[in-house]
Amino acid sequence: MYSQVYQSRSAVLTGFSSLVADLGGNASELLTWAGLPAELDTNSEQLIPYDLVEKLLEHAAQTLNCTDFGLRLAAKQDIHMLGALGLLLENCPTVGAALSLSQTFISTHVRSELWRLQQYDNQCVIQRQQLTHASSLARQSKELSLAVCVRLLRTLAGSDFEVLYVNFTHDKISRDSTYSSFFQCPVRFNQEYNQIGFPKRFLQQPVVRYSPDRRKYLLQRLQGQLNYYAGDIIQQVNSLILQTLGSSDLTLATIANFMGLEKRTLQRRLADRGTTFKALLNDARVGQARWLLHSSQIDITRISELLGYSDITSFSRAFKTATGVSPRQWRNQENPHSS
Repeated sequence: MYSQVYQSRSAVLTGFSSLVADLGGNASELLTWAGLPAELDTNSEQLIPYDLVEKLLEHAAQTLNCTDFGLRLAAKQDIHMLGALGLLLENCPTVGAALSLSQTFISTHVRSELWRLQQYDNQCVIQRQQLTHASSLARQSKELSLAVCVRLLRTLAGSDFEVLYVNFTHDKISRDSTYSSFFQCPVRFNQEYNQIGFPKRFLQQPVVRYSPDRRKYLLQRLQGQLNYYAGDIIQQVNSLILQTLGSSDLTLATIANFMGLEKRTLQRRLADRGTTFKALLNDARVGQARWLLHSSQIDITRISELLGYSDITSFSRAFKTATGVSPRQWRNQENPHSS
């Protein structure tokens, strides 16, 4: 039986140390209490158990007497934390295209979450699904996730982006004024789902282009991630593949460009390590497919699209070659009650 470990990139805690310092606390002590590395801020690519993230956020909120800790942390996070994906999102033609691309980011970088975009006549709803919890509450992590999503939408669509409502499944933990100030829309609690509603017209809104300074900053962040794996070309390529998985721009040429290399140079360096870009991409796709088949009920055709396959036949062939069974057989054997 395939055992899924739910992890996330440590970038999910971007701004944590700064916020704790603002509140007069000791970030290293809080991180150590949660069983996380005290120097977590130095590597946004480190994979950490998401249940520890949930526990950390709840403990920090209680210890620092800050009921809106998740919202305040969200205010310190933006598209910079996405690294390579941030560069791709800024080049999407519309907000709808960017949202389609960012679905892969959520499931790749915070593996305990699935996000679903639902379209109706005049509005769209982004729904967050949580696959595992450190506790039945996990209120701070829910508020952080939806708040970051709203900030991302406003970054992509521009200052005129309108949020119709935000729904949370938990009880209210801060003042009404705190929520209204952050979200600038009605916020409802004890709802069936964690959701963000917005007018459907924004799907066609052109993505706001960033300034050269912002792009430079993103490239510097990306270079920092690559420097962490200095000397290990496979780890560098794997890191970039995971950040851009499912994107139509995920090609050998794109990855080589991110790394400041010629395409043939990257091919040669990977060959020297006994592998190819195609093999690394296939491993990443199959790994992500195994998780999605195990942890969700997303349609298999949709999974093949999310992972960037040209059609479901190509996906099924690649998956069976790697695992010995078809995607549907894998799902049934891992979740016998799913069919």
